[in-house]
Amino acid sequence: MEFDNLLTLIGNYAFPICCCVYLFWSAAKEREAHKDEMNKMTEALQNNTKAIIELKGMISNVGK
Repeated sequence: MEFDNLLTLIGNYAFPICCCVYLFWSAAKEREAHKDEMNKMTEALQNNTKAIIELKGMISNVGK
């Protein structure tokens, strides 16, 4: 097998396969990071909801 044939094989098969594997891995990491972000966002939203409910109760009690 000549060097030119080897370069052709690498260019036509190995490089695209490596790129696909990297993109799959990168997308998986990105999904995991997004999942963590959304969990933190949900927790913050729940905490804000609790705080608003407490404030609403305090305001209701002040007027009585």
